Amino acid sequence: AFTNQERAVKMYLLTTAGNAGSTPITFSAKISFTDNSFQTVTGLTVADWYQGTAATTVIAGIGRIRAANNAVETPAGNPKLFSVEINLIAANYQKQITNVEITKTSTAAGVLNVFAVTVVKTPACFVPNTVSVDDVLTTTATIKWLPAEVVPAMGYDYEVRTSGLPGSGATGLAASGNVANTVLLKNVTGLAGSTEYFVYVRSKCS
Repeated sequence: AFTNQERAVKMYLLTTAGNAGSTPITFSAKISFTDNSFQTVTGLTVADWYQGTAATTVIAGIGRIRAANNAVETPAGNPKLFSVEINLIAANYQKQITNVEITKTSTAAGVLNVFAVTVVKTPACFVPNTVSVDDVLTTTATIKWLPAEVVPAMGYDYEVRTSGLPGSGATGLAASGNVANTVLLKNVTGLAGSTEYFVYVRSKCS
């Protein structure tokens, strides 16, 4: 079991395969939580530390010692360690992780090695996604956004400004307010023509 039992949205494994040749090793991960529930992720793969290539190479060219004769080998670009990303489902974001069980599922030759596990912690408040401005006219515009992955209890705050950071006060503030968490747009009126505005939207969780 983990000493630090964190809540997380993502998990990363520092891993590599040995003696796998050109065929990646396939494996699964069973993530267990303090409420005795679990999430199983299948179809994970990792390449051989010498012959494999992956976009998620963490470190390369670290060398190795040959067991047969203790000779130090440092070929260019090898061996390699890779990162494998695991996304937790939203239903598990608020659960503390107790342990992760890794199981090799492929029958191909090779040894699966996992060196470390790290996580992206669950944020206190999830941000809205893809904020945009549409239907821009001389004095009006519509702010739109996609919902936060976990819907904020108290809706979304918005600000339209000509200057200043969000929440910095009345100077430069053209419009502001709050909408319910089921609302994903805001029509803004009373704008000045030929004026540059900055739009900010945030989740309000408490």
